Amino acid sequence: MNRWARVVYPTKMGPSPLVGGLFLAGAIRERDRVLDVGCGTGTDALGLARWGVRSVRGIDVSPRAIGIARRRAARERSRARFQVCDALDIPRVFPRGAFDVVVDTMFSNNLPAGAEEAYAAAMDWALARGGCLVAQGRVTRDDFQRERGLPWLESALAARFEARGPVHVALPDPSEGAARVAACLFTRRGVLPLRRRTAARRAKR
Repeated sequence: MNRWARVVYPTKMGPSPLVGGLFLAGAIRERDRVLDVGCGTGTDALGLARWGVRSVRGIDVSPRAIGIARRRAARERSRARFQVCDALDIPRVFPRGAFDVVVDTMFSNNLPAGAEEAYAAAMDWALARGGCLVAQGRVTRDDFQRERGLPWLESALAARFEARGPVHVALPDPSEGAARVAACLFTRRGVLPLRRRTAARRAKR
């Protein structure tokens, strides 16, 4: 994938074109264990299951949204599974390294103030070493035009993840003055770089 790309979302709602594109490009594979955080009514998770991804879980804090997702999954006889769960509670709900890919569509925009580090820790816990976090978030017009990605998220993730470059998205059409979205891909390092491990040890003393 090129470092910079632009994707225009259609006005008809459906699975995220970015998630679909990553699946077609092989960045999300059929054998992957995928977690969709803030999954809402399950559109992306159901799409991935429909396309053949064997293990798909969706979590959301809204019981109503999860109820709808479960009913949709039952109608489709989908392998996707859904549960009520806050993404920040992942370390208390799932085993460490339980997923190969985590999809975050706008969830990070709704983090409480000061929760960025807890979010980074939860994503680090969820992903296997070398796993991929696909994060999409609303950005300002200036950040979008300057191709800055998701600066608040990149800063929080820097110690644990390697950024693979942002993809800038217009929703649904930039000419209509609609919300602008940036999507970044991050790879879990598995271990902290030596310099950061040393700094962390010193901080504990």
